[in-house]
Amino acid sequence: MVVYESIAQIMQGNAAKAVELASERFGFHLDYSEATLEPLETIVTNVAADLSAPDPSVAAAKDKIEYETKLWGSYFGEVIRQCWKGSWELSPYPDSAVTVPAVSICGAQLFPLMKVYRRITLSDTENLWNYYQKIRQKLLHALPIDEPTL
Repeated sequence: MVVYESIAQIMQGNAAKAVELASERFGFHLDYSEATLEPLETIVTNVAADLSAPDPSVAAAKDKIEYETKLWGSYFGEVIRQCWKGSWELSPYPDSAVTVPAVSICGAQLFPLMKVYRRITLSDTENLWNYYQKIRQKLLHALPIDEPTL
């Protein structure tokens, strides 16, 4: 059993597993670059389609959604964290008493696992690539750091 000392280690471990499974399950090479967020959207689209199939056990379906959310949400967040020099922390989700992993960038908080959960459980209106493009534009205007390349 792996023992983690921080939320960052947990998210990085989950993201590494996502990289491995992206290749094995979907044939995509993920390398933590912004450019891999477009294939990530394709992966999560496929995951959502698989999870929408009827499952006789509600508990099993919930566990699958939670697992896929942690896996792909960690990768999504890790790309954002690395590209924009952010950090992982546990933060209350807005308008909720729930504390979840968040990527903090110069005081702004992003909730990549929650975004992936919404993408899996709602629809493609929650598109990860489009969402990232909006975040990217806001960060470019707000931060005095070098622009990551797509």
